[in-house]
Amino acid sequence: MSDAHSTKLASKSQILAALSPYARPSNMLGLGIFLGEYLVYWGAIATVLFAPWFAVKVLASLIAGVKLSAFVTLGHDAAHRTLVANRKLNWWLAVSLFIPCMHNYRLWVWDHHEVHHPETNGDHFDSYTPYSKEEFARLPRHRQWFERMIRSRSFIGFGLHYLFQRMVSVRIFPNSKVPKRHRASAWRHFAGLLAFHMAFIAGLIVATGFAPVSVSEALVLGYALPLFLFACLTGGSLYLMHTHPAVPWFKGELDRRGAGAAELCSTHLSLPKPVSRFVHNVFAHSAHHAHPGVPSYRLLEAQATLDEILGARAVSEPMRLSSVLHTMKACKLYDFEKHQWLDFAGVPTTKPMGRPVATKSTTVAANEYTAIA
Repeated sequence: MSDAHSTKLASKSQILAALSPYARPSNMLGLGIFLGEYLVYWGAIATVLFAPWFAVKVLASLIAGVKLSAFVTLGHDAAHRTLVANRKLNWWLAVSLFIPCMHNYRLWVWDHHEVHHPETNGDHFDSYTPYSKEEFARLPRHRQWFERMIRSRSFIGFGLHYLFQRMVSVRIFPNSKVPKRHRASAWRHFAGLLAFHMAFIAGLIVATGFAPVSVSEALVLGYALPLFLFACLTGGSLYLMHTHPAVPWFKGELDRRGAGAAELCSTHLSLPKPVSRFVHNVFAHSAHHAHPGVPSYRLLEAQATLDEILGARAVSEPMRLSSVLHTMKACKLYDFEKHQWLDFAGVPTTKPMGRPVATKSTTVAANEYTAIA
């Protein structure tokens, strides 16, 4: 990242001021979106159980997986207290949305609000954090194989990453990474997760006694396939939000007012408006990092304003299959000195972005509008 790229950047306060008009949660809009997605998901599960044709059951299972991905997007909003205007209602909605996705609300708040937002693309455990060539060489062979798999141009790789490196590692039950102050609450939320999913599985099995569905169909199409499709979609979305030939990653401490500003470490991949709204504008991601108080249903407008402010500094482009495949081919390992992407042999695949201008420890809170309940 060159000096020219980092100078005359709008301050955090200026960006927040410009985006604040869009930080207006609406009870009517938020509840309407929540109820719509919830009804479609549970309708799809009912269709898996009661539809007389196998092809319809499979289609309903896929719809359920897509809706689980929407649940996480909306739960993410509710956890930020932006899905609706009421604070307590946001909590209830977040928990209700996260539980079917097997996500622990308390762990989400810790991992997403306290770690990811303030230190975006930083030196901590996160989704698709790249290894340097030296770090990759020190990994055991099986771990190298897994890294190659999840960074291959494979839709399934996204799911494997999200299931094993995010959900199992930091999204379901607390482990040694989790600060002690969060563990008691996290265990309580885990108990709720466990109870829901055991009851859900039991309900699917019981339904085979009176619905035209076998036990294997009920469990695979009603439970396993939707969860795996959800993991693939969510893992792929997270990858594209922070992985791009022009997006830097960092080691050590960093001045977040310059090249490490969160809005420069995330992408805006534009889609046709109807498609973007269908996925709750999830790929207008740099605007979310610039102002986490903007609800997803106002992100497109906020993103347009942010892109205008950032100008050529914005990592903003149409989402095309060709560009996605190019990113997946180029972004394997990372040279943290030159800020350059490498392949698994250590050969550069992009031009160096250069050093960030400031590397002193002055962190500007990227989560100024992030509520931690």
